[in-house]
Amino acid sequence: MSDSPSHSVPSWVWLFTGVATGLFLAFLYYLAGIQTPIDEGKKQTGISQHRPSPQDTPKTPAFDFYNVLPDTEVNTTKGKGQISSKTINDKTTIETLLQTGAFTLPKDADKRRAEVLLLGLNVNIETVDIKGKIYHRVQVGPFKSNAALDNAKLLLKQNSIEHLQRQKPTK
Repeated sequence: MSDSPSHSVPSWVWLFTGVATGLFLAFLYYLAGIQTPIDEGKKQTGISQHRPSPQDTPKTPAFDFYNVLPDTEVNTTKGKGQISSKTINDKTTIETLLQTGAFTLPKDADKRRAEVLLLGLNVNIETVDIKGKIYHRVQVGPFKSNAALDNAKLLLKQNSIEHLQRQKPTK
């Protein structure tokens, strides 16, 4: 008889394969238990996947800005690049801001603030409580002229950052 090499697989290969498979399955089990930031945000804001039926929706709109802003008016046609504002009372004027987001998580607001800061714009975060929920508003401005406002809008648009123009009363 001749000595031929054995074609069996060494035991260390089987051991390594078993350990690697076990670690992979444990990793998948770990990933299944992790909640993504999107899921956490939905829980904090109360967003659910349930679509309201027509019976669930209120009959009257829940807009309160009709009552909140009846005396404010901003005249932007004054010219010479200056934003003019109507004085609500003796000490209050209106300033123009661009809001680039309102987030329930402070870390999301900080991330957006960093993005806007890298564009060279003046940005701040305002924390507000609206109907028992805390929101962190990321706002650019205030602007001293219409030209500065238009430049900021263009810069945000070029960098795909959505924004809203807001007027805010100041004292």
